Amino acid sequence: MTKPHNDDAHIKTAEKGASSSDTAEKGNLIMKDSVYVVRSVPYWVAPPEPHETFRDIEWGVMEVLSDNTLRFVRKPPNKRDLEKLIQHLESQC
Repeated sequence: MTKPHNDDAHIKTAEKGASSSDTAEKGNLIMKDSVYVVRSVPYWVAPPEPHETFRDIEWGVMEVLSDNTLRFVRKPPNKRDLEKLIQHLESQC
């Protein structure tokens, strides 16, 4: 079986684990993987104003997705990760 030419990294051929429930195209099975979160890091909603500290501002989460895109989510970040980031940022000031 010859592999279809496809530069798209998130297409799987039958040789790479596509299942029978996948869509058939030109005799080869292909499927698109779902996009998933690769990494999640604390990120500010807006940077601090001159009179604010890093502890005063609202934080959310920046997600790095498997398709190399970023997505900001307005939800509380992991407390330990946020504290570590704030300590690092404060040490740089």
